[in-house]
Amino acid sequence: MNDYEEIVAHFASPTLVLAGPSAGKTYLLADRIKRLLDSRIDKDTITVLTFGKDTHRHMIEELLKPDGDFKIPWDNLP
Repeated sequence: MNDYEEIVAHFASPTLVLAGPSAGKTYLLADRIKRLLDSRIDKDTITVLTFGKDTHRHMIEELLKPDGDFKIPWDNLP
């Protein structure tokens, strides 16, 4: 899969995203998480792996930013 919409909307199986620095992986994964939650996928079945603490913090910030695109309520996150 290489099309953004195809990646974020593919719920049939797990998806591996490999891309270089500054390619938009965090945004893409945040969008995918938001769509999974909006589709009523059980949050306990969603696993996101990051390579470091900074990336982990950036992902959480992207998902929770009140002025961001996703605005996921804290109680929806593990």
